[in-house]
Amino acid sequence: MGERIPIPDWAVYLKVLGQRLAELPTCDFGAQSPRVVLSMPTGRFTYWMLTAGALSVQPQLDGDFVEGELVTTWLTEPFVITDLELKSERDTWQLTSQDKRVKSSFKAVRTPTDAPDSRRSTRMPQEIRDSFRSLEDESRMNQKGPWYATYTKQCLRPIVIIGRGREYIQEQRRVLLEAAPDWFSDDVRRFISRESVSVFEGDQMLFHPFMILDEKVGTSRPWIRPLTPRLTVVTSWNSHSALAASLFSRRPRVIVANRRVKGSAGVLSSLRHLRLDAKLQHLVDADRPSGIEAFAYTEPAQGASATDFDDGDAFEDAI
Repeated sequence: MGERIPIPDWAVYLKVLGQRLAELPTCDFGAQSPRVVLSMPTGRFTYWMLTAGALSVQPQLDGDFVEGELVTTWLTEPFVITDLELKSERDTWQLTSQDKRVKSSFKAVRTPTDAPDSRRSTRMPQEIRDSFRSLEDESRMNQKGPWYATYTKQCLRPIVIIGRGREYIQEQRRVLLEAAPDWFSDDVRRFISRESVSVFEGDQMLFHPFMILDEKVGTSRPWIRPLTPRLTVVTSWNSHSALAASLFSRRPRVIVANRRVKGSAGVLSSLRHLRLDAKLQHLVDADRPSGIEAFAYTEPAQGASATDFDDGDAFEDAI
């Protein structure tokens, strides 16, 4: 057993910031949506500490459905997450021939109608299911429901990391889990421990607590644009500039500028023309340690009718 590594101030700050941003309400299309640029001495582990904080926030799911709506939810036997069309049977929704849910308490997320047909998660391996079952007693005590409900809620409002070098980002997660497991709470550690290559696939959105996607995913998988993950973390300003304009636009986004990367040191000074949000800046500056610079601004949340970038578009480097 290795020596315990105390969690440093910068990691505490990023966890708290991820939590604070994930707690912000989802804005309407056309309203101002929060954006935070962090200038960091290094990007190493930054994304995962923001993710850990955001995963600690209880997800808010949709309700008040009508018959025929397409939703994503879980099936209890076998446990999988899937898209399905709601069928009404008096005061319950008939999900399958053996799986019914009371309408008044049913929670899921509405799924865009242009999502690929027959989407379904792979079945969770037995050892992972056994690990999550240890959450069940705590979940019942907190009235959150059985373990699979707790896990699925995390998946239906995931944390999304977007950028280049996705395998490297995955490797950072593995290193942190092995070297500093105490930096994460027990439940968050479980949520980010599952290994799956499908976290790289845009069509697997809503099936995992976290996703690691490339910057062109909004163009290659346009159906995911209106989804509302709890938090999006983008690994560079260039990647942020390359995103489809409407991608996850109603939810908070953090853009990380790694000062070790050539040209990144001056990224904040290049953003002064943007709409500074004093209230958001105050939230971001609270307990911010030295060495981390931050700029908080807002931009309109663009809907599906917005002009999104295509693969052939040229992007002006902002850093």
